[in-house]
Amino acid sequence: MQALRRVYQVMEMTPPPWQALPPPQQPPTALLKTYADYLAQVRGLPAVTVRLQLRHVGKLLDYLAGQEKSLSSITLLDIDEFLIPMAQRYARSTTAGIASSLRAFTRFLFASQRIPNELAEAEDREMLITAELSRTAIAKARFELPTHRDADTPLIRELMAGYR
Repeated sequence: MQALRRVYQVMEMTPPPWQALPPPQQPPTALLKTYADYLAQVRGLPAVTVRLQLRHVGKLLDYLAGQEKSLSSITLLDIDEFLIPMAQRYARSTTAGIASSLRAFTRFLFASQRIPNELAEAEDREMLITAELSRTAIAKARFELPTHRDADTPLIRELMAGYR
């Protein structure tokens, strides 16, 4: 603030009056409100982290709505299809953060009996990435798998064999 005040002084301008930030908006659905309360009260996450996770989950919900799918029928393939374009657009750490937020959300959905299976603990036979991608495309996407268990799929083993 001191530096900004000095800039206004040098430019011979009056700084604008101080305005408080508007209060954060409430989540748009009852489910997201419940999830936000869970993150803040049970998990003890700070408000900024809760807002970030809600933003990630909101993007997934928008994607599912565009695909005409519901949360009760969500699969790992749906999450993969959502994450692959994210991996091509964002840095590895950002994509990993989004994947982590979604993994936490699916665990919450399973624990609160809103989905029938725990997607965060996928069966070994389920592949995390099912798209037809070349090694170059995967390297360009800078995709980071969320857990070690996810890395042990037939597709990943085949791709990694080419790098050894």
